[in-house]
Amino acid sequence: MASSVIGIQDATVVPLISGKTAPAVGDPFAMPPGSREYDIAWDALLAGIITAFVVNIEGSMDAAFTNPVVLDTYTGTTSKGQFITGKLMPFIRANITSLTGGGNALVRAYFRARGGR
Repeated sequence: MASSVIGIQDATVVPLISGKTAPAVGDPFAMPPGSREYDIAWDALLAGIITAFVVNIEGSMDAAFTNPVVLDTYTGTTSKGQFITGKLMPFIRANITSLTGGGNALVRAYFRARGGR
């Protein structure tokens, strides 16, 4: 039976947005072609004293993000990891909508073809 849990050791790591100290939108990342069946884990690593942080992981059918959809969101003040399943999009990006305090943020995605090892 294929596992739906991502093993970090066999996942591809992609920085979606890095070193931001204020709200910002990351560059689109194109999921690998051929199959859209991917498990995605993502994390937000916060450094410094963060007093407010909100990030959306967005997906789109096009690289211009003409009609983006929110696949997942996190609101908090500490580093956090989350999973996205069952939401297939050819392009993803991170959108930090709030970041206050004296810190910075890195948002990464880890993806692996479903059932891959």
